[in-house]
Amino acid sequence: MYNIQKYKEEIVKCLTDLERLTILSNKAGHFDLNKNAEEFYRGLLNLFYDWNLKNANTDRDPNYVGVDLLFLGEKIAVQVTSEKTSEKVHKSIIGFKKKALNVCSELYILMFTGNNGS
Repeated sequence: MYNIQKYKEEIVKCLTDLERLTILSNKAGHFDLNKNAEEFYRGLLNLFYDWNLKNANTDRDPNYVGVDLLFLGEKIAVQVTSEKTSEKVHKSIIGFKKKALNVCSELYILMFTGNNGS
């Protein structure tokens, strides 16, 4: 039981560190961590929910409109963002409707910065 608690605490610490580092990097004009977060959360969501998410951003389409991750088998789309604004949510929904709605029926928006990310 001790190991489970230890792992939970370590996961929470890592998620908190990722959030803080992303906030600081974004404020400095460096956005690479946002791309890395897509892959991190892809793996985490696949593990937790037994999904098979793939990155929607490819060499042919490096900034897929409205979503970052797709699981076509379950028709799931995920937008991973460090922005926590209603504008970002609306933009994601509009992009999802334009491009991913024809292949997905569900959109999840994962905002990985909290209220302290202002």
